[in-house]
Formats: sequence, structure tokens, C-alpha cells
Amino acid sequence: MNTNHHLTTLPEALYTSLQVREGERAAAKACVIDMYTLMLRAGQSVFECLMSQFGNVSRILVCCGKGNNGGDGYVVGKLALEHNIDVELWQLGSSNALVGDATRARDDFLAAGGSISSPKNVVPENTDVIVDALLGTGISGDVRDFYSHVIDRINQSAASVIAVDTPSGLNTDTGAIAGNAVLADATVTFIGTKQGLVTARARAFTGQLYFAGLGVDSIFAQQNAPSALLTNHSWLDLIKKRPRDAHKGTQGSALVVGGNNGMGGAAYLASCSALRAGAGLVATLCHAESLQSIRSLLPEAMVSEADSQELARRSTWSKALCIGPGLGRDEWGKNVFSHVFNQARSHEKPMVIDADGLYWLAAEEKVEAYSTTCSPLIPERQRAF
Repeated sequence: MNTNHHLTTLPEALYTSLQVREGERAAAKACVIDMYTLMLRAGQSVFECLMSQFGNVSRILVCCGKGNNGGDGYVVGKLALEHNIDVELWQLGSSNALVGDATRARDDFLAAGGSISSPKNVVPENTDVIVDALLGTGISGDVRDFYSHVIDRINQSAASVIAVDTPSGLNTDTGAIAGNAVLADATVTFIGTKQGLVTARARAFTGQLYFAGLGVDSIFAQQNAPSALLTNHSWLDLIKKRPRDAHKGTQGSALVVGGNNGMGGAAYLASCSALRAGAGLVATLCHAESLQSIRSLLPEAMVSEADSQELARRSTWSKALCIGPGLGRDEWGKNVFSHVFNQARSHEKPMVIDADGLYWLAAEEKVEAYSTTCSPLIPERQRAF
């Protein structure tokens, strides 16, 4: 089938969990689609991914929670039964606690010949794939003990795991782990890609990430501004071809600040990368003890000690700057960060804050909103489909 509620390339736009939860209803309404149809499409997308990615599947275990994520799991279970796949379904808590569309999905599963059981201490033998439909994007605080127990059973199994919308226990806003989380081999997320699926610790838990718009993603994107953007190789096409008479003075100036005593390597690599990326002029400000090593490795850069005079001069001179590589978390790093950050903010400079720069940014008592032109970098395995 060629409808856009099936798997597609991961979009560039990222959203918060709240944006998707609140925006999906408005998008469905605009498309004249009821919410149960979205649930059916979500389950269909997960089932298609399961069948295409895990080969000859004869037995699955579906683990359902009490929310709509569990309802999606029931849809997957029903589809599996219709394809003569043996299905065991674990329901955490009473299935009578389900409400709304999840109740309807449960009833459809039972009508198709399915049965519901409580979680066991061991995943059944010969299980080919586990469907994680325990917890969705609305998780707050650490996962409760009885959920954590089932998550442990899933992670200890040799079966492949596919997660519905998100691996249970992963915070889809921050990418943090809420005490415990499912280690998925694949994750199918819906309508809008949640920013926490591609940041922080998400790489270790999502496995291969897939996207299904469920037929409403275009309208959703029109109605909601993204919270962030994924990088994309095609963006390199936007770089203008250099004119034949270009020289270093016409190709921009970049400032790299970092390289504390004994940590000059990161500042060197960032400076080298800036030159390789096309910056005409690169200045590197570092600790006095790192000067010699960086200068010897990269004579193309203008390498100086990061004293107050040079920090002020180069912050004004540069067109863009990077602060943090090898900056360190001592008093020197703190003072350098504060000086450069405030200078760049006052001049509204494009700025990348990296490594220990993020530590000092988080330590600032009062940091005003500062708009940059940067976007998160996503590992290749998260982009490939």
C-alpha cells in the first residue's frame, strides 16, 4: 500500500511529546478521521514493520499497558492472529481498566480469538518478537516497580523487540531513562517525531527508528511549529559555491574556545573541523599550557591564550563561535565560558555550545533565551531506513 500512514523516511522536524499528544486530535479532526482509525493505523504500521524487519515470525508476545499505547498493542495482536501468528498478550493491571479506544481495540482482539493473560516471570519459549506497548509518551517520574519487572523480563529475553511509539521508560522529551527502559531493536513512532527519541540516551534504546504519519502528519506539521530540527545531508546542497576570486577574508571567521590544561585535543579537532568545513579564518583561544601542542598540530589557525583581552577581541572579530571543547570544569573554564557566552549573546552571534560548555550553561543561575542557528546532529543509524 502507498498511503502515508505506513512507514516513511524520518522527517526533519522534531516535536515535544505534549505537542504530539495535543496536536494529533486537531490534525485528525481537520482530516475528518476519528481517533480509533488513528489507533488502527498505528497498529497496522507496527505490524508491517514487525513483519518486514524480523522475517519469518510464528509467535509473538504483546505487552500492553492501560493507555492508548496498550490499545495499539491490541491492534497489533489482532492483526497477528489474522495472519495465523501465535499471540500471547500480557496486560498489566486489569483489562477492565482500559477506557475509550483502547477498550474497543481490546474487544476487537478478543473477538478475533485472542486471549489476555497477566505477565509471567519468563517470556514464553520460542517467542520470535516482543511488542512493547506498555508505556507511551506521557510518562512522568520513574517507571513503577511492576512495570520495571516486566521491562526486565523483556530485556532478558532473546526475542527481538519492537516498541510502539517509544520504548517504555524512555522520556520522549529529554531522551533520559525513567529508572528502567525497554531495549528495543526497532521503534515505530507516529505523527511527529518526538525530540527525546533522537537525543541523550535514546540511541541505546530505540534501535532502528521508523516513522508513520498515519495520514495526518502533513496537517499536523502545518498546525505545529517544530521544537527542533534533525540535520539532513541534503542541507549541504544549500552551501553556495565559492566564487573563483574568493579568499580567506571573504569566507567568514570562526572562533573556537576551549583546550584547558591537558585537554587541548578537543579544541584542536574543533578548529581543524572549522577549517575543513570552509571557514576562511579560524582563531583558537586556549589555556597557556595548551598553546604549543595546538600550534604545532594546526599552524593554519591563529592560536592564542584565552586571556580577557583576547577573549573580548576575538569574540567581536568572529562571525560565529564554538565554546566548550576541552574547556574543563575548573575556575578557568568557568570564567572563560562566562566571558565568551556573554560577549556572544550581546553581539547576537551564532554559537555552538559543546561538551563542558553545556555544563557551565546548565550551571548558570539565570540564562536568557538565546536563539541559535544550530540543530542537533543525529547518528547515521537513526536516519537510515
